[in-house]
Amino acid sequence: MVITLVLKGARQSFLLWIIVFTAAFLGGWQEAETRLERKSAIALNNLVPAEKVAFRGAGVFRVTSWPAGGQGQKWKAAAILLSWELEPAALGLLGPRRGDGVLLSGEGEIPLPGEILSGLSVVTIPTGGDLPGSFDYREFLAGRHLIWRGWLEDWEVQDSRHWWHPLVSNCLSPLRESLFDSLGHLFPRQEAELAGAVLLGSRTSGSREGALPFADLGLAHLFAVSGLHVGILLGIVVLPGRVMGLSATGRFGPLLLFLPVYAILTGLPGSVVRAAGLGLLVGGAAALGRRGNSLHLLGFLFWLTTVYDPAQVLDTGVRLSYLAAGGILGTVALFGLDGRPGGWRAVLAAALTVSLAAQWFTLPQAALSFGRFSLLSPVANLVAVPTFGLGVWAVVLSLLFIGWWPWLAQTVAALGWLLLRGLAGLVALVSNHTGGLNAGLAPTSPPMGFLWAGLTLIGIVLLKSSQMGLINRITTIRWVLGIISLGHGLFAFTGYREFHPFTNQVVKVWQFDVGQGDCALVEFPDRWRCLIDTGGVFGFQKKSPDGPVSRSIKPFLKR
Repeated sequence: MVITLVLKGARQSFLLWIIVFTAAFLGGWQEAETRLERKSAIALNNLVPAEKVAFRGAGVFRVTSWPAGGQGQKWKAAAILLSWELEPAALGLLGPRRGDGVLLSGEGEIPLPGEILSGLSVVTIPTGGDLPGSFDYREFLAGRHLIWRGWLEDWEVQDSRHWWHPLVSNCLSPLRESLFDSLGHLFPRQEAELAGAVLLGSRTSGSREGALPFADLGLAHLFAVSGLHVGILLGIVVLPGRVMGLSATGRFGPLLLFLPVYAILTGLPGSVVRAAGLGLLVGGAAALGRRGNSLHLLGFLFWLTTVYDPAQVLDTGVRLSYLAAGGILGTVALFGLDGRPGGWRAVLAAALTVSLAAQWFTLPQAALSFGRFSLLSPVANLVAVPTFGLGVWAVVLSLLFIGWWPWLAQTVAALGWLLLRGLAGLVALVSNHTGGLNAGLAPTSPPMGFLWAGLTLIGIVLLKSSQMGLINRITTIRWVLGIISLGHGLFAFTGYREFHPFTNQVVKVWQFDVGQGDCALVEFPDRWRCLIDTGGVFGFQKKSPDGPVSRSIKPFLKR
């Protein structure tokens, strides 16, 4: 089937495509129905409030990710449930089953991936999206195979471990800790946490807080372990081979060794799997003496990883990664941006084109997940992406030099610190004075999705017509810019109508699920608004990037 889809294309395989999509729809529908049977809260009768369902019992779990947290403190990691003994009171409800994914938390010594933990545990269903367009924590975790949240008490490590545990404990874990130690030695805490998030996917409260001003300008993608950073690392791996004059086959060997190890060090997020997988496919095609079509290879990679891991389509990061990469590659092909040398105007135009393509192709997902976009984003990316990229280059080179030439490592690290700190200061300055010039967006609906797809099709037809010489290139660019402006304007106008109705004769109330309290936003007919309660965080002063204020309330207010 894979060969048929790749070599023959969709037109010759229409029936096969229909079968695949029908099977996918039925499988997804059945899974959705199963999840609806899991009750997150129940009430004995209509006269008492509902209580959150919690399953208690003895459980055995295998850790499947790098835990987050500090030694001797609370930690959090993805895990798979191996066995479970429920308390009698929980019987009769659809509870955890063997093989289910659990976001497991505990205290004490941090476990390693592959270790099997046993102990008393409490398992609950994650909180879902309580308002249209609000952050859906349940779907976010489901995209990572995690359908439960669990707390492990009095746990211990069992003797039996996964077969790859010795590799993790003896090689990968010391390497990862060594990289974090080197970052802490070379950079101040702010840049060290940022570099850890960018290169190794380690999220901390400091790195999340530092990313907030960037998000206001549409630059949050810089902090994701994605194609930009994997590309920089690929350049460092491939460059020595080019200098030594190695063939494409000789350069592919280091890639085949480096990329899988790096993907495991980062925890195998979808964006890294996409970037590393595409790098391996392109490098493998070159080693075989062929020039692979990057857009076709990206589609094949998405199909392959989705068949292996269907839950990835629920991951917002994966969707954004593939949409941005596909949009950029397709636009590059349609505009003929093949890397040929040109003047500074040509370079600037190409960079702006790529920035607009990434923003346009991720627009529906951005509306669904974030509810806003920055009018300054295309211009901000022109400055921030190369500056940030140079900073990441400096960070990686300083890590390479620290073992041989510490003085050179410190020098390069100082350059990286200057670039990253300077960029952060500039972004904070612009964000504080302009607010990012954000426009609110309504959650993407089927009509808006079809509208976006129609405008995209019109844009592609215009670009194809320009390639064939049927339409003047300048005219085509004007029409395409008009389509992009129209699409963003319609999304923003729909959001304005949803959250700011033209009639002023009603009182609107939005109720937030904050776990406790009665947090609500009330809008009166005269447009006076009042936020009641914030779920235990008074005045937004307490820094809690994973709490209801940061996850649900603030994004909704910004929308």
